[in-house]
Amino acid sequence: MDQVKKYVARRIKLLDHFINLVIQGKKTSTIRYGLVFVTNNYIPLVSNNRTVMVRITNIDYSKKYGDLDEKDAQQDGFNSLLEMKEQLERFYPNISVNDPLTIISFVKD
Repeated sequence: MDQVKKYVARRIKLLDHFINLVIQGKKTSTIRYGLVFVTNNYIPLVSNNRTVMVRITNIDYSKKYGDLDEKDAQQDGFNSLLEMKEQLERFYPNISVNDPLTIISFVKD
């Protein structure tokens, strides 16, 4: 990766399927490419059809794509690491093992 993507998130976009997993309590984190900065303890998760407000419990900047593990996948609402990586590679087709990630953990209050 030539330049690390950095941005401030005021909301986080998710597919409808993932919003449903948040509501069901099966998704408690989201993984983003690059460095994402969140300025509030609460942030809306938005899809085409819904918005859910969540409270941020942790932001982890320590992992690279190649460091992701089964626990990361489970917290992100996936059944396996392979399933999660396939989805991430659809969103970020040029991602490589050394690319930095932001893992945002949250709870739905």
